[in-house]
Amino acid sequence: TSVFGKNSAGKKIIKPKRLKSGDTVGLIAPAGYVDDEEFKEAVQNIESLGFKVKTGVNTRQRYNFLAGTDKERLEDLHWAFSD
Repeated sequence: TSVFGKNSAGKKIIKPKRLKSGDTVGLIAPAGYVDDEEFKEAVQNIESLGFKVKTGVNTRQRYNFLAGTDKERLEDLHWAFSD
């Protein structure tokens, strides 16, 4: 069993502050390509919740069925975690 505030290894869980209206949410496509209409809808859905949207520089790239090359998708993933 786990103790509230600790994981199963007994280490303290660090929880970020809850998002609030006006906060910025990073949007990336780390796997499959998302067509323009679906992408636009995703941005609108996030904005309708009161958040600002910031997208990765490679989010709209396409490489076959993927959202860019491995390198491009990894760059966006690293950006999202570091921003």
